[in-house]
Amino acid sequence: MAEQACVDFTWGHANQGGQHDWPFVMALRKGFFLEEGINLHIQVVPGGDALAQAMGRGDIQVGRMGSPPFLTAVGNGVLPGKVIASSVIGNLDHFLFVVRPEIQELTALRGKTVGLLSHGSCDGHLMKLELKRAGLDPARDVAYREL
Repeated sequence: MAEQACVDFTWGHANQGGQHDWPFVMALRKGFFLEEGINLHIQVVPGGDALAQAMGRGDIQVGRMGSPPFLTAVGNGVLPGKVIASSVIGNLDHFLFVVRPEIQELTALRGKTVGLLSHGSCDGHLMKLELKRAGLDPARDVAYREL
């Protein structure tokens, strides 16, 4: 590539690593982005909600997050502009809900602590949705511990 000024560009994602990041990280380490005039920075912003907020402020130009935080951000008007790519998992059976044997229904979680990847993660959104469906107030009836 002929000498020219590189464009600074920040790509954010809501968690550290994962197989979907490997092509970008490898291309970054091999200098492929610089060869194309892109000075790529990767920034981890824990949780899709926080990542969407950073994108809405313009701190991050493009981001990767799960469908629940993405759809919530779009519905709340947090993500102005264009969606440049999207993928949807046909089912969500890769999310696991693990409880102690004495907990037979979600209502038994009232007053308990629930573990989440993060408040803005897919599992956080899905947990809050299921708690609402069970008649609980996700903001008041359970405590959360980010894992």
